[in-house]
Amino acid sequence: MMWECPEHQADEGGRITQPTQEYRSKGFIQKMLQVGRQEVSKSEPTLLERLHIRAPKTEEWWKSLAIESPYDKWWEIVEQYMTRSLTKDFDVLPALSGLARAFEPVLKDEYLAGHWKKDFMPSLMWSRNPRYPADESSRFDAAIPSEYLAPSWSWASILGNLSAMSTTWKTRDSLASSVLKVAEIIDVHTVTKGDDPFGQVIGGGLKMRGRFFPIKTMPPVWSLDNQFPEEPSDLPKLTPFEKIVYNSSRTVDVAIYEWYQSHKPHSGQSYGAFEIVRWKGAPGSGLPGSDFLMVESTGEKEDEYRRIGNVSVRKNPLPNQDEVGPDSFAF
Repeated sequence: MMWECPEHQADEGGRITQPTQEYRSKGFIQKMLQVGRQEVSKSEPTLLERLHIRAPKTEEWWKSLAIESPYDKWWEIVEQYMTRSLTKDFDVLPALSGLARAFEPVLKDEYLAGHWKKDFMPSLMWSRNPRYPADESSRFDAAIPSEYLAPSWSWASILGNLSAMSTTWKTRDSLASSVLKVAEIIDVHTVTKGDDPFGQVIGGGLKMRGRFFPIKTMPPVWSLDNQFPEEPSDLPKLTPFEKIVYNSSRTVDVAIYEWYQSHKPHSGQSYGAFEIVRWKGAPGSGLPGSDFLMVESTGEKEDEYRRIGNVSVRKNPLPNQDEVGPDSFAF
């Protein structure tokens, strides 16, 4: 038999250990709610505080729980949440609204359909692992959203399994030290169904300024009738970058799945890659390169696009010929 609390975990033999990861989350949430209540009931600042002679002391209480930033805990919880199956898919954001409301006074940030405005750029390059049918009757679960869930830039816009959102801190740290160019966010907003800013979303938009690369074509979309789409015989000549995008969307499960979930065809549709970040040293690998959002035209407004995936390109260093054999140069 085991007993758990936010601070410790103990068994019937009296052995005390650190709490599990799940309970560390509960401890954080309990403390966060306590801090939120204190914020609401906080007394008026004294005269000295108002005159800035003595500023009120602020304490980053989350660091006592070995958490570098509350954003990290948010993304850790979201990552766990992604593995849950909801009876109604449009409840994806309403079911998370209570936690978002509790995080808001701690983060002091604007909530945007599962994202936060001050941490928006690090969280844009999400990806959702595919859902698979329990009976393994097809390559992927063919279910798609029953209605609009969120703007396409949000992880909540498609059905899917977990994403490595808990590593967002790596991107955040690298954005502060290892970038050559970052796209500019001009405006980002959401429209909620009611007055609750944390509830169901019925619209939204993202306007950015950066480098845009037209893409001639995309591979056939996965379907139950075409589980492993072949490359068409009339494929136009592609640039090296277009080949990377095309092959990723045709062979990588995560890319194939989002392309299937997000694609909404229209006559004369166009595609492109929008550069989000150009790295001097990308998070994880430390290699130079760029991260792109893959987009398609919506057909509703000129120059309006919908996210259909993402792709990362890295420049690998050439091997030292004096240190490696000829096999290292084989392709």
